Amino acid sequence: MDKKDRLKKFIRDRDENRDWINYISRDGVSLIRQRIIEECGFSRSSLYQNETVKSQLSCLEIELQRRGILKAERNSNGFQPENEVGVDEKIHELNSRVAAIQLKIEALSSSINDARAAGLRSGEI
Repeated sequence: MDKKDRLKKFIRDRDENRDWINYISRDGVSLIRQRIIEECGFSRSSLYQNETVKSQLSCLEIELQRRGILKAERNSNGFQPENEVGVDEKIHELNSRVAAIQLKIEALSSSINDARAAGLRSGEI
């Protein structure tokens, strides 16, 4: 199996196992390339001398950004790119929905407890 095939297998395995987090930098913006090449069994020089490996890793980072696994890089003035701002808005919207669902769950739990208490008083339960 050549380097290209080993890297493709590595990518396929990460997608199947959903464990990209183990290969992402702390800031979430880039891959830890050294860890990836070690996992694939490549020499460190592959990062600098093998154009195919370098190209595949660059394309992989772009794809992972597109899929939301990697964050988009902040530009030089510190502002977030458009797609990352949209993600923040989506997260806020989802958090609001979660809060609303939690309130409904609390109301249902209270209703269930009231029904149980009423059943106990009437001897039905």
